[in-house]
Amino acid sequence: MRIHLQLPVDDAATWAAEADRVGVHGVLVSPAAGLGAISAPPVALATRDARVIVPVVLGEEHPVTLAEELVVLDALSGGRIVALVDTAGLDAEAALEDAALLRHALSGRPIRHRGARWTVPAGIAEDAPDAVIVTPGPVQLELPLWVTGAAASEVGASIGLAVLAEDAQADLAPRGVQPACAALNGDLETDRATVLAWMAAGATHLVLALPDGAAPAMLGDYLARYLIPEAAMVDFPRLMAETTPPPVWPGSLPAVESAP
Repeated sequence: MRIHLQLPVDDAATWAAEADRVGVHGVLVSPAAGLGAISAPPVALATRDARVIVPVVLGEEHPVTLAEELVVLDALSGGRIVALVDTAGLDAEAALEDAALLRHALSGRPIRHRGARWTVPAGIAEDAPDAVIVTPGPVQLELPLWVTGAAASEVGASIGLAVLAEDAQADLAPRGVQPACAALNGDLETDRATVLAWMAAGATHLVLALPDGAAPAMLGDYLARYLIPEAAMVDFPRLMAETTPPPVWPGSLPAVESAP
């Protein structure tokens, strides 16, 4: 299971850079930060390896416009974007149309769509082409889409998208990608139990929100030292985490003189 960090609203780029430095697999731009496409560029630029999970709200913009914004972010990050698609206030039928059109627009293939909500191309001009394409496409061969919100289960089941889980006791996907989210409280044993419960439930990616008042140093001293190894290695040797390393590691061994 891979650990991700939900970034705070304030100073998100600083937190993202520290998360990237200590080996956190990915960071989630907080939905409270507003439109993900606006908040994500500083986070993408502040990181090198970490995945950047961007919240996308359906129903507020044309799905093709959302796809164009995600493609720009994917290029900016070097192919590290994951879209967390929120169905928001849409019913299942409307959310399914928007999500399917968004995924199609991210595929790099021509789009011809006639639906209850959207028509692509719009057909405004008489000489308009019969198809459009978002180009250039994403850097990734396939930009991952995770779905959340009231209609997430219906959308995920209909078009095969991973649904963000919030309850480790719920029935999770038996195979494939299964993202989840949880909150830490700063008590190591409780937080270990949380991580292990999600591992046992079958989550493949776990987005963790830090407790209020946490400092960036917690990422290295707590998250990376204890919880990430807990998720990455079965039967993680506790002695490794709880032993203080020497302040100066020994250098190379002294040369051994050969016998005359």
